[in-house]
Amino acid sequence: MATVLVVDDEAGLRNVLSQMIASEGHKVVTAENGKLAIDTFKQIVPDAVFLDIRLPDMDGLQILEEFKKINPGIPVIMCSGFSDVESAVQTVKKGAFDYISKPFKRDEVISAARRAVEARGAVSSEPARVIQKEGAVIKKEGKKPVNMIPFVIGIAVVLVSIGIFIFAKPSGKAFLYNIPYENPTALTWDGKKLWASDWITQSIYKHNIDDKLSIESTVQIPGSHPTGLAFDGQYLWVCDSWSKKISKRNPDSFLNEIVGYTVPLLEPSGLFWDGLNLWCCDAKEQKLYKFSISPSGLKVQEKYSLPARYPAGIFFQGKYLWIADSETNKIYKMDINDPNSPVTIYSLSQFEGKNAKLSGIAYDGKNIWACADGMQTIYKSSLKSLKKVN
Repeated sequence: MATVLVVDDEAGLRNVLSQMIASEGHKVVTAENGKLAIDTFKQIVPDAVFLDIRLPDMDGLQILEEFKKINPGIPVIMCSGFSDVESAVQTVKKGAFDYISKPFKRDEVISAARRAVEARGAVSSEPARVIQKEGAVIKKEGKKPVNMIPFVIGIAVVLVSIGIFIFAKPSGKAFLYNIPYENPTALTWDGKKLWASDWITQSIYKHNIDDKLSIESTVQIPGSHPTGLAFDGQYLWVCDSWSKKISKRNPDSFLNEIVGYTVPLLEPSGLFWDGLNLWCCDAKEQKLYKFSISPSGLKVQEKYSLPARYPAGIFFQGKYLWIADSETNKIYKMDINDPNSPVTIYSLSQFEGKNAKLSGIAYDGKNIWACADGMQTIYKSSLKSLKKVN
């Protein structure tokens, strides 16, 4: 329908906003800083713009003023954090079309995009897509010289993809899979499929176990921030660190909530079902809770202190309890009869030295699966291949 420019320096937020807008059939182009945004604005002449009010190189008001000088008829929607709402209101007085606040709500984003596009009167027959503008400027077709940067980038992407393909092939008993989302926060195994969540996109993904770990289904739960997943053999359980809630959901294409429970945890993160009870970590208190489930709700049966500084994932294997530590990127193996003391501490070499936080682990009976917030990969390895650090 229309071309929309999204400007934000945070990759995760750019992706969330872009996917919401693209879901309405719009073509989306993104920019990560003010200079690139202005260059892109000149080249593509968008029908609407979503502009972050705080960027590393320029103030949002400065960029808005530049946009107005170039083409005053293009609606610009300011994107503000909680502390920037007043500034966003001021930009509206300076000519912004509207403003929306973070965290983004799907309905608000779509409504703002529709109103902006209608105000612009833009219509396009191109299919919906998202174009990432990480340092390259799109050139319009015509008499202008062809920009070779996209072609160079394309070649580089192909070469990198070949390298990743080779690396993703079996190496002993380890596999590394690429995923299309970059903030995975939880994993669970349902016996046949691997489930994962992303707190930025507010979505839960169901993966097929094939050579690409393809996605069978994706469900977005607006307003949620899923940080833990567990499967009890019939239902999917999801914990939300912001609402401090654990919900029971039908594991279908809608993930409709059956019941939700508010729990006495400061920051629930990581879930596991042991066959009788539901276990959940409290990342802030560094504790592990064991809940019994009854018609009246979740009842705390036991509570343990954990050696992990920021526990973010959990699974059981025999008599052992495994806990992922998001702060140290280590995995603690403990005897369930004495969970206060680790038996062995492990690390995943693939996450060492990376600017990412181990955020989820799962066990399928043979292999351990792991993901890290900030990495677009899911790692599979046999337990024996983990690296001991003590």
